[in-house]
Amino acid sequence: MNVVVDWLIPNKVLLACNSGKINIEDVQASSTLAEAFLNDATHPIIFIVDESRMEGFPADPRAIVSSAKWMKHSNLGWLVAFGNDNRFIGMITHIGTQLANIRFRRESTWQDTLNFLHHIADDLPADDQITARYQEIVRVTENS
Repeated sequence: MNVVVDWLIPNKVLLACNSGKINIEDVQASSTLAEAFLNDATHPIIFIVDESRMEGFPADPRAIVSSAKWMKHSNLGWLVAFGNDNRFIGMITHIGTQLANIRFRRESTWQDTLNFLHHIADDLPADDQITARYQEIVRVTENS
């Protein structure tokens, strides 16, 4: 699977890292994982999607949206994506977040995302701790 989903900050911020060419099976598998994390959360959380290493995405918007049942989960507080300026992916994300009535933000870089995280969340660990955990998850993604 070209997607790893794990807690960036336990029960507060979830991170999905995408790597390489993503197919519909990757979308379905990561959606199942995301839903499991959201089910375990005790309150609405922030879900960050790192698209900076993603090289391709399925071209069927209906299949993507139908696979992303987690987008309507009551424990999804914010969805923040970064690292990809592909207009098609932007369009799919925009349509999906509008249909699901999700608070959504697209950032360019990890640093921009980290800065925005501080605007929407309280009681965060230090930036170097968050970034170290982010880098751990990225390494797992690159080795999977």
